[in-house]
Amino acid sequence: MSMSSKIAVDITILPPPDIMDKVIAINEQAESKWGPLAKDDWLPHLSLAMGCIERINLETVSNIVKTVASKFGPIPVEL
Repeated sequence: MSMSSKIAVDITILPPPDIMDKVIAINEQAESKWGPLAKDDWLPHLSLAMGCIERINLETVSNIVKTVASKFGPIPVEL
């Protein structure tokens, strides 16, 4: 079986634990077409980018994301 040269990548912001708990609790009360949110699967998140990259470029993309992310502090979010 050959391995694809492309992989899917998602760049997301994960909320702090207290917000994650609130979002999971709200999700438990609603019927979700994707399934229940949880801390071990189906993480609550804000998607920034989704796409495919060549597997060979993963380390380069990871380093770019780390460099950009290091320039920003926490983002205030309200529910």
